[in-house]
Amino acid sequence: MCGGGGVKFVDFSIDKFEENIKQYNPLAKVDRGSSILNRYTHMAYARFEALRFLEECEVIVYLDFDMLLLRSIEELGCIGDFDVACFRGSATLLQGFGMLTPDDLKAIRNYSTGIIVFNSIKLTEMYEFVYRFIAEHYKDFFTEAKLGDQALFSLFLLKNPLKIKELSDDYYGNISWKKSNNASIIHAWGEKNRFWNNKLCALAWQQWWVYYKQWLSFGGSKYEGGWRANLEVPLSGGDVFQYFERIRWAREILAIDLQPYELVLLADFGQKVKFNFACFSKELMLCVYSNSIYNFVLEFCYGARVVVSETIKRKELADELPRFVSKQLCAYQTSAIQRAKSKSKGILSRICLAGLSLINMRRKT
Repeated sequence: MCGGGGVKFVDFSIDKFEENIKQYNPLAKVDRGSSILNRYTHMAYARFEALRFLEECEVIVYLDFDMLLLRSIEELGCIGDFDVACFRGSATLLQGFGMLTPDDLKAIRNYSTGIIVFNSIKLTEMYEFVYRFIAEHYKDFFTEAKLGDQALFSLFLLKNPLKIKELSDDYYGNISWKKSNNASIIHAWGEKNRFWNNKLCALAWQQWWVYYKQWLSFGGSKYEGGWRANLEVPLSGGDVFQYFERIRWAREILAIDLQPYELVLLADFGQKVKFNFACFSKELMLCVYSNSIYNFVLEFCYGARVVVSETIKRKELADELPRFVSKQLCAYQTSAIQRAKSKSKGILSRICLAGLSLINMRRKT
């Protein structure tokens, strides 16, 4: 916690976490062997420690460790009148809370806890709510609550009359450079999609390396885990993940042997993955996209016009793509030869006509 020119570190060990729970139920135990707790650790609940300082701070901003600030955090104090500001997630409360979810809230989308702006003293009640709930449901909590911190946070917001500001993508940008290059805050969530372990992510967001070097100069520990992914496709949906999936398709397609032809990837990962053909007109393109989880659509294009379109099964891509490319380029070359012959005949005819005209003129003279 920053204030008065200093930094205050707050201890939050797993023993402290269990102690907080036992205040509301001495019999409660933390299932330290829980796969959920081992994945996210007790530190997922450390964000709620901020609530203890609302009486001495006007505003508290919590940020996950995988956030990258690209502009001043002061922006968050100028986004309107609210008690709490956060991003609305895509997962439902049922997905994060399992059987602990109230029936009337199962289909409601939860509130993400990656960034939270605490802006009201009324939120101090959330601290007791969190630990009391865990204490009362400890037997099921560590097996059912897959997103326990988000679920408890969301449940409190939904059950209380609070002014909630839903943050836009400007403050919760994803790692897609194309989508988030004007965002103020980037969230690199996903086990293999961090700024420090995903090569593509690291290249896209160079500012992280500036901060990392400063971190090291201050005596911070060095990351030594290496690259865990060059291109990674997260399991969840959303535009950014479809974007990265198309990059994966491109890599898969480029690995297919198309001899004697060669593809040239275009740096455009919109709705389709696009390629030119080496040694052919740039007007010729191969476009690949998907219309279901089972199929690919292959398009042979000339300029903006789709000449031939064919749907294939995804698992047959390595076999079907060479056949499709060879067939279309052979047809194009045959057509080009025919056009050239027709053009040559036309030129020859014009030459012959010109010759006959010249002979006739000479005869007349």
